[in-house]
Amino acid sequence: MKSARHDYLKLYAITDDGPDLIERVRLALEGGATCIQHRAKGASFEAAKADALAIRSLCREFGVPFIVNDSLELALAIGADGLHVGQSDTAACEARRALGPDAILGVSASTVAEALKAEKDGADYIGVGAVFPTSTKLDATCVTHTALRGICGAADIPAVAIGGIHAGNLLQLEHSGIAGVSVVSAIFGAPDVKAAARELKSFVDRADFTLPDETGMILDFDGTVLDSMRVWQGLASDFLRANGAEPKPDLDEQLANCTDLAAGAAYLQRDYGLKITPGETMKGLLDLLNTRYLACELKPGAEEFLREAGRRGCRMVIGTASDRKAVEAILARDGLLDLFLDIITTGETGLDKKDPAFYWTALERLGTRRSSTWLFDDIPACLDTARSCGLRTAGVPDMFFTEADFAGADRVLKRLDEWFKS
Repeated sequence: MKSARHDYLKLYAITDDGPDLIERVRLALEGGATCIQHRAKGASFEAAKADALAIRSLCREFGVPFIVNDSLELALAIGADGLHVGQSDTAACEARRALGPDAILGVSASTVAEALKAEKDGADYIGVGAVFPTSTKLDATCVTHTALRGICGAADIPAVAIGGIHAGNLLQLEHSGIAGVSVVSAIFGAPDVKAAARELKSFVDRADFTLPDETGMILDFDGTVLDSMRVWQGLASDFLRANGAEPKPDLDEQLANCTDLAAGAAYLQRDYGLKITPGETMKGLLDLLNTRYLACELKPGAEEFLREAGRRGCRMVIGTASDRKAVEAILARDGLLDLFLDIITTGETGLDKKDPAFYWTALERLGTRRSSTWLFDDIPACLDTARSCGLRTAGVPDMFFTEADFAGADRVLKRLDEWFKS
């Protein structure tokens, strides 16, 4: 029963293990539930099968999909309309092969990376949560509403929000991009199941879940916003000489291929045989960098661009290989820190800027669509990665690269403030 539309996700009710289950499912359907998922965590296979067959019959009577939670064996045994799996259950790709192309497959996801993998593996929808604290899964980590927006903006399949949702907070999910809400206790734990379902359905019907088409911007810092590349250029030479090593003629060329400080430190450690630990190399470079950093000025046109982007309501994050405290200090110095939703660093995330996961993290902090999110960077390899993720790209050539190196970018800017002039 593959649905061509996503209306079945509007009010997605998940059963509990309370008494009179079949009657309560009927009441939920009468109240307006658009999909029923049967969750029977502690039941034997035969008991779960008996309930599932009865619920399947009710769902067919009301013309709504019946989904089995977790158990591929049960879904196949009773001919369910679909299956929902978590990250630790049957792999989505395996479930899709077993179910065939016509069954509905849902997958739980709490990050952009998980959502996109589910989509690739054949999921029809994703369940994202917990979006509020929930009593049904005490160990669930809450997904922020901004991250929920980012997940919905990244995936091309619909998302249903789950976790702690009830009539009192459902409208807080407006403009998040979801197709609907999934609830357990808000329906099946209510004294009047039918009335609870009817009330929730009325909220869902009048809610506007549409994700705003806002512009997202991921801005590299060094060489893109800050005129600091000469600091970086001399940093490694000075550090090497301070540690008894003479820089080689190709030092700058080699470092240009390193997308963050950790990669540069590893190169120096490896190729120059430094007699200090990797941790000491990293700390020494950071200390030297931070002493020089605050003397750097923003690149021409950068402040004008940032203030105009803020005025127009663009959602911005810094995505950098630099140290957070140093970036914060410069942005605060110039009165720009409050324009940014976050500063994402390779050091804190443990992700290289040539790793797609770095940009998935940025989307979760931005809450914008992939197709309306831009990366501004002075390194072509980073733009290539972002473009492979479905982001738009703007090259800002600095001292190590020319405009010709940015041939694949959507736009090439000599100065950031050219952005709003065309």
